[in-house]
Amino acid sequence: MTSDVISGGNKIMTTLVILALAWPLASVSQALGLNEFIQQNLGNSMPSWSVAVSLFILSSAVTYFIGSGWGAASLLMPIAISIAVVSGASIPLCAAAIITGGTFGDVTSPVAGMTNMSSNIAHADHMKYLKYANPYNFISAGIAAILFLIVGIIN
Repeated sequence: MTSDVISGGNKIMTTLVILALAWPLASVSQALGLNEFIQQNLGNSMPSWSVAVSLFILSSAVTYFIGSGWGAASLLMPIAISIAVVSGASIPLCAAAIITGGTFGDVTSPVAGMTNMSSNIAHADHMKYLKYANPYNFISAGIAAILFLIVGIIN
């Protein structure tokens, strides 16, 4: 049993390291004034109906490439809230878009901890696991993007 606990702990270390690196990166971006920079450049030019779907796509892409949904959320949430305030979009909808995009990236990215743990638990070849799971993930992401667009238009 002890070896199982140690083995499981070793598998989760990658995720913890990603989070430990994402939090200082979020702090640096806040200290550099990234929120104000984006507010000034986007301003009122972004229609409020497009904010949530744009944030979902951005969060999905960032999470896919860095492999951490929480890391992407910590980077993008301050930006999402400031864009929502400036454009008049729904703040809860924008927060949901960031978290949903992070979840999509976590289950789709080949470097994400969740994907690695899932393929390891299933004792499956990692790339075959992704090959068969990702079509379903991308269909779900398309449906989510359409729904964020519809809700953005309704609000």
